[in-house]
Amino acid sequence: MQDKKAKPKKKKLRDQTRKVDEAVSLVPYKDYGTGLDPTKIEMLKRMAAMKMPDEKKAALLGMHITQYRELMIRNDELRNDLETISIVSSAEIYRTLYDMAVEKKDMRALIFWARTREDFTYKHKVELTGADGGPIRSEVSTISEEELAAKMQQYGIVPTNE
Repeated sequence: MQDKKAKPKKKKLRDQTRKVDEAVSLVPYKDYGTGLDPTKIEMLKRMAAMKMPDEKKAALLGMHITQYRELMIRNDELRNDLETISIVSSAEIYRTLYDMAVEKKDMRALIFWARTREDFTYKHKVELTGADGGPIRSEVSTISEEELAAKMQQYGIVPTNE
C-alpha cells in the first residue's frame, strides 16, 4: 500500500526541479574557455539556481575556494551567467512566496515576507535621553525633617508613629 503523503513530496520535488531547469535554461550552454567539462558547467548553473555557496561549487569542481574565485574573476561571462541564473531563481522564489502570502493567505509566508522584504520587526526600541538629546541628568537633594513634615502636611499625608 502506497503512502498518500509521499505523492505531494514527489510533486513538490518535481516542481522545484522544473523551476531550477527553467532558470538554467535561460542561459544556453556555451564553451566558456575554462576547460571544464560541460556536465560540470551545467551542475554549476544548477547550483547557482539553488543559491549554493561558492565553497560548495568549488568542492564540486575539485578546487580550493581561492582557485574557484580566480576562475570567476578570469571568466566574466561564466560569472555573469551564474549571477543571472541566481537572480532569476530568487525572483521566482519571491514571486512564489508573495503568491502564498497574498493569494493563499498563508500567514507564515506573510510574516516571512514582511520580516525579510519589508523590514517589519517585532522589536520595540525605547531610547532614553536627557534634555536636547543629551545624557540623562540625575540630582540628589536632601531636605530637613521640618521641610519633610511640612510637605507631608501640605499633601495630607499623616505620618505613622513607629
